[in-house]
Amino acid sequence: MTTTVDAIYEHGKLVLPRPLSLPEKSRVRVTIETDPEREAWLKLSEESLTKVWDNDADDVFNQLAAMAEDPQIQREVRSINAEFAAAESDGLGKI
Repeated sequence: MTTTVDAIYEHGKLVLPRPLSLPEKSRVRVTIETDPEREAWLKLSEESLTKVWDNDADDVFNQLAAMAEDPQIQREVRSINAEFAAAESDGLGKI
């Protein structure tokens, strides 16, 4: 009898999604078949994400963090906030 069952390999053991209807201590033959297309996509995805995340030229987060620490930019933001605070006090923004 031939039965195909998917399993996950975890901690050195094949884990089946449900018990098989076999007598205890039955001898079986296991054929390991990986999904090469899935593996290839995972590898390509990982490489692509690594390029994006490890790209110093496109490190927007660190650039914004550096700008937030810049005293001149902090002064400009305070000035802008003060200007808008006056405009917001008229209550028109709540319409």
